[in-house]
Amino acid sequence: MLRQFAILKQDVEPKTKHFIGFPPEISGDSSSARSLPNAKFVLLIEKSDGFSLYRYDVDGNFAGDTFHGTIPNAKGQAKFEYNIKSESQWISIPKDEKSEINYVIRYYKAREQRRAQKKEQDENNIIDN
Repeated sequence: MLRQFAILKQDVEPKTKHFIGFPPEISGDSSSARSLPNAKFVLLIEKSDGFSLYRYDVDGNFAGDTFHGTIPNAKGQAKFEYNIKSESQWISIPKDEKSEINYVIRYYKAREQRRAQKKEQDENNIIDN
């Protein structure tokens, strides 16, 4: 069962916007659709009948989803929306991990902490020199 994620680059402006509810053109109510937050992570999860591409913000709040029949279609959508071009940007979620989004949030926070520590070390090296 495929379970992968990609962390979106900070400078990528998404090409689409996701909403909850029907668009005003369908519902006749301009207040029925609610804009979802911008995604920070994309999860690709295999289902019995295809593949779901889920989007979440940095706090794990739902930011949209799409269903795809094949992995190339799902990854093609992620490439279109968020410029995820390289297969190396996709990271597998361990099989024993029960919650995909909790794993991704832990991974992201640990990565950001390492980046902050490296930045602080680099700044200290500049000051010391």
